[in-house]
Amino acid sequence: MLATVAQLEARLGEPPGSLAGEDLARATAALEDASVLVAAYGSRTWTIETVPDTARVVVLRLARRFWDNPEGLNYEALGDHTVSRAAASTFLTPEERALVAGAAGSAGHAGVYSVGTPGVWS
Repeated sequence: MLATVAQLEARLGEPPGSLAGEDLARATAALEDASVLVAAYGSRTWTIETVPDTARVVVLRLARRFWDNPEGLNYEALGDHTVSRAAASTFLTPEERALVAGAAGSAGHAGVYSVGTPGVWS
């Protein structure tokens, strides 16, 4: 995991150490899932001790989305009450991917590409 349950609890407005039982298991799973997704865009070698702060923030934001909206719903209705979520994605947004890639030092240039260099025949 690239963030702690206590850090997630703070973002949930809960006192440190207050999550227990099913809630603690759910928070841990959300952090594990978010950490895997962030590492896929950043560095699979990051640990909780080495993850850049920017990437940790993205982990916590994504884990919070998992917590608040585990089904990834955009819209809910119950009788006359409706809720619409602008950012219901349970994956990283393009902005978050760019932040993580930047923290990993790749500045968003994923994949294979070529760089022209001057040669003898230029």
